[in-house]
Amino acid sequence: SKSGWILAKLDAWSARPAPRTLDLVDGAVLPWLGGEISLRLDPTGVRTSVRRDDDGLVLRHDPDLSGELRVRTLTAALQRFYTRQGQALMAPRVEAYAAQLGRPVRKVIVRDQKRRWGSCAADGTIRLNWRLMGFPEALIDYVCAHEAAHLVEHNHSPAYWRVVAGLMPDWRARRDRMRADADRWVAF
Repeated sequence: SKSGWILAKLDAWSARPAPRTLDLVDGAVLPWLGGEISLRLDPTGVRTSVRRDDDGLVLRHDPDLSGELRVRTLTAALQRFYTRQGQALMAPRVEAYAAQLGRPVRKVIVRDQKRRWGSCAADGTIRLNWRLMGFPEALIDYVCAHEAAHLVEHNHSPAYWRVVAGLMPDWRARRDRMRADADRWVAF
C-alpha cells in the first residue's frame, strides 16, 4: 500500500548528489563556512598538525606516512581542527541564544555525530556536529538557535517552534536550505 511513496523516496534519494569525499592531495578543496578552503600538505613534520594561513589550511605530517595509516592520521587531524574551530565559533552563539531565553547552558560540546547536527540533553548540555563548520554561518546560527530552544521545550511541539521563531523569525527558510543543500557543505 505504500509502494508509491517508497518508490518516490528512493527516486529522490538517488537524485541527490553524492557526498563529498576527502581527497588528501595538495590543493584539495574543503568546505568552510559556506565557501571553500584549500588544503596544502606539508610533509616536513613528525607530528601531524593543521593550521590556517593566508592561503588556506596547512596540514603538516610525517613524510613516511602511507596507505591507510596516512588516510586515518590526516583525516583525524582535519577533524580535530574542524572540531576546535567549531567549538570557538558555535559555543558563544549557543550561549547567546540561551541568554536570550534566560536559560543556562551546562556545556557546549562539538564532536563527531554521524546522524545529527545537534542535540540538547535534559541537563542542559548541547552537542553540535563538527561538520557544521562547512556550512554558511546563517545555517550554523539556525542549528545553535534550534538547540538552545530545547532548553525551554524538550520536544518539537508547536510551543517549541514558537520559541525558535522568537529567536530566529526566518528559521523555516534556514531549515529548508539545510535540508536541500546539506550534502554540498559536509566536508567528509
